[in-house]
Amino acid sequence: MDYGGAEKRRYGRLDAKVKVELSLYDPAKGKTTPQSAESRNVSAGGLLVLIDRPLEVSSYVLARFTLPGETEQHDFIARVVRVEEMEALRRYDIGLEFVDIVLGDMEKIDKYVSNEMGG
Repeated sequence: MDYGGAEKRRYGRLDAKVKVELSLYDPAKGKTTPQSAESRNVSAGGLLVLIDRPLEVSSYVLARFTLPGETEQHDFIARVVRVEEMEALRRYDIGLEFVDIVLGDMEKIDKYVSNEMGG
């Protein structure tokens, strides 16, 4: 997908497959049943995950994942910023932007991505 110009991301992205548990979040109703997803890439600003059904752009999810080689789980609330149907896979790429994550977790993710990218 062409975003029409120079790269505008604030954080580096690393192609990484990480198991992610997520639930739709509605403050009025609470969370919904969790569903498993797999990340396609990771950054300190969010994740791209592959799931079985689409989510609405601007909806919120509660999620949790563990980086490879770690035991600590990272919990966060994220906003759905992009949904793309992957027809060949019959699944959906969902772009998630962190909106509530512990600063220390964000720093650990950023350090992990940087180290894996050779920086």
